[in-house]
Amino acid sequence: MSTPLGRHRGNAGRRWRGFCPNRPCRPTCCRSRRRRPNCRQRIRDNLRLFPFPPGRHMAATPPPMPIARNGGWWQRHWRWAVPALAALGLGLFAAFLLLILSAIFGMMKSSDAYRQAMSRLHASPAATAALGAPLREGWLTLGNIEVNGPSGEASLQIPVSGSLGEGDLYVEAEKAAGAWTFHTLVLQLDADGRRIDLLEEAQPAR
Repeated sequence: MSTPLGRHRGNAGRRWRGFCPNRPCRPTCCRSRRRRPNCRQRIRDNLRLFPFPPGRHMAATPPPMPIARNGGWWQRHWRWAVPALAALGLGLFAAFLLLILSAIFGMMKSSDAYRQAMSRLHASPAATAALGAPLREGWLTLGNIEVNGPSGEASLQIPVSGSLGEGDLYVEAEKAAGAWTFHTLVLQLDADGRRIDLLEEAQPAR
């Protein structure tokens, strides 16, 4: 004669032994008349709800798809925006420096000492023969000019060129009583280093 424990160890008992409220199943649980209906009822309920062991024949649920989050404009385009902003900043800085230098050179070229020195250069036959006509002044003029009312000083290095060559015009002048007096006015040629003193020619300024 089979005992309640043997009936509990049948097919349902072997397959769903884990659903007994007292795991592992103790003899006191299944032999007790008070606890036996509860144990059998749980087994029947589990067989009705889960005809197959959970997780063995059930299809696995796919993981949720990641939600694509669209960032802002900066997060999407920062790889090319950073170099573009850096290049723009460098360009603006270079343009600012160029504007300042142009203003300084423009003030130097508009001074009386600069214009009188270039007039004497154009009037010199030796300078025209050495450099060739027409004579042109360069853009990068070095030196300084200080003017304080009727007095002042000028020290310039003016790049000049012509059809035959290039050179530099060195100017040393002093202003007194509103008039400029040149102490040095020398043209140095780049080809052979020859120096031409324009003051010795005693040519009047135009």
